Amino acid sequence: MKKKNIFSLCIFLLFLTGCGAFSGSSNTIQAPEVHKGSEGLSIQFMQNAPPQSVYEETNFPLLLTLQNKGATDITEGWFTIGVEQSNMELRGEAVQSFSLLGRTASDNYGEQKIVELRGHTKKLPINTQRLESVLSVTACYAYSTDASADVCIDTDLYGLAKYEKACQMRNIAMSGGQGAPVGVSKVDIEIVPGEEQNTVIPQFTIYLENMGTGQTLVPEAVATACSSRSIKSEQYNIMKVEASLFEYELDCNPKLKEVLNDPTLQQGNEKAGYKKLMQKKGSVTCTLQEGISKARGTYTSPLMVHLEYGYADTISKRIEIKKK
Repeated sequence: MKKKNIFSLCIFLLFLTGCGAFSGSSNTIQAPEVHKGSEGLSIQFMQNAPPQSVYEETNFPLLLTLQNKGATDITEGWFTIGVEQSNMELRGEAVQSFSLLGRTASDNYGEQKIVELRGHTKKLPINTQRLESVLSVTACYAYSTDASADVCIDTDLYGLAKYEKACQMRNIAMSGGQGAPVGVSKVDIEIVPGEEQNTVIPQFTIYLENMGTGQTLVPEAVATACSSRSIKSEQYNIMKVEASLFEYELDCNPKLKEVLNDPTLQQGNEKAGYKKLMQKKGSVTCTLQEGISKARGTYTSPLMVHLEYGYADTISKRIEIKKK
C-alpha cells in the first residue's frame, strides 16, 4: 500500500508540473522508468545446475536464480519444484516461500536470490541405457500494477459551449507496460448524461493485457492456492481492478461473483471490478456514479488504475540420465 501511495503522489506531481507525462501529440502515455516494462519475477536455472546429463544413482546440483524485475515488492511468494519421481528425487523442500523487493528509482534491477538444492537420480531399468526426465519449477506470487494517465473531461455533451476548451477529449493508448507482467494497454473515455439534468457521468473502459508468459490468479486465493499447490482451474486468468479519477473512487464492473462462482471468496472493496482474461486480454468499465456538474466545464484530471492479481509461471528442463 505504501508503494501505491508513493506512486500516486509522483503521478500527481507530474500532473501539476506537466513534466513528461505525454509524448507530444501522439497521446501515448510514457510511464516513469520504474513503472515501465512487462516483467515481474524472473526464474532461471543457473548454468549446468542441473546439468544436461547425469549418471544414474548420482547426486546433482540444482541452483535457481529468482529476481524481481518488476516495480512491486513480492511479499507472498512460493515456488514448487516438480520431478518425475520414477526417475529422480529432490533432496530438500519441494515447496518454499520467498519474498523479493522490486525495482526502485535507486535500484533498477530488483532484488535477486539464489536457491541451492540437490537432486538424485534413481537406478535406470534393466536394458535401458539412457532416458530423458523433466524437472520443473513453478513460482506463484501476489503482484500488482499501477498505471496513470491525464485524461480530458468534457462536460459539454452536445458541443454547445461558447468558451475555448482547455483540452480535447480522446482515448488514451499506453505503451511499454507498467513494470509488471500485466498492464493497462488502452483507456476509452465516454461522457454520458447523469440522473440529474445538470450532471454528466464519466465512464472509462480500461483494457487489460497479460504480457508475460504466466497466468494470473484471483488475488483473494493467492495465499492458500500458491502455498498448498491446490489452484482451482476456474481461479486462473482473473484479476482485480480499482480505479479513481483524482480523489474520486470509480465503480468498476463486473464484480467478483459475476466472474467466479466460489462462495469461499468474498469481495473486499465493493467498488472493485474483476475480469477473467480470454487469450490474455480483457476489459472492465469504471464509472463515476455520483457524476460531475456541467458547470465544471472542460478540464484535465489524473486517472489512476490499480491492478491486483496472483501470478503463476513455470520453467522446465530436460535432463538425460545415463547408465553407469
